[in-house]
Amino acid sequence: MADLDNVKSNCDVEMSVLDIVVPVWVSNASLLTTGWDHPATDCVFILRPTKSLSLFQQMVGRGTRTAKGKENLLLLDPLFLTDDHSLIKPARLIARSDEDAAALTDKLAAGGGEEVDLLDVEEDVVEERESRLAEVLKQRARRKARTIDAVEFCLSLHAVEVAYYVPELSWEGKAPSDRQLQALEKAGFDTDCITCRGHASRVLDLLFTRREHGLATPRQLNFLRSHGHPKPDLATFEEAQAWIGELLRRAE
Repeated sequence: MADLDNVKSNCDVEMSVLDIVVPVWVSNASLLTTGWDHPATDCVFILRPTKSLSLFQQMVGRGTRTAKGKENLLLLDPLFLTDDHSLIKPARLIARSDEDAAALTDKLAAGGGEEVDLLDVEEDVVEERESRLAEVLKQRARRKARTIDAVEFCLSLHAVEVAYYVPELSWEGKAPSDRQLQALEKAGFDTDCITCRGHASRVLDLLFTRREHGLATPRQLNFLRSHGHPKPDLATFEEAQAWIGELLRRAE
């Protein structure tokens, strides 16, 4: 912190001769990007490439403070980072995420240049986002009602190590393959519950082992458990089929 303190103390001293302010240029490498405050800074020249919006905002922010005699900020951006981060747009003043900023910008553009209240537009964007989220949750709830939770399936068979699977090898931590996901979906599982390739492999192993022993399928198992079968995890495929058939005949 010694270097940072030296830079700060030097900048805090107004260098003037006969009331003529002498410009001070400070060059740094990742030292003054965040947390440094010198309000009189009126020019920021950014030569560091970054894909991080928050970091870019912090770097530009070194020059956005107000100060006596300071009229504006000159931002020099030879890497055209403003094109990537869309920093100089009204939406960035209030948007909490890239998604909100994009939605706000689209709504402002759709207004045809008419004067609008930015906060009112933000309220519309938030309402639309919440409406979309509610619809997504409804769809997930409907899908969950038709599918099988892999964790609940494993716990019902006392396979705790599979339910709360932790990968040990590098390949196990990778995303599930398309073939694994297709096999799980065909068996009726909600694949959102599958955390990684190793987890998918262990769940499929459990499924194939039950199939080899002729035990009830995951869908049958769910039905047996929800309708009070005494030993659903031990029921065979044929026993489950007969029990479910009898239960449905009684309900007619």
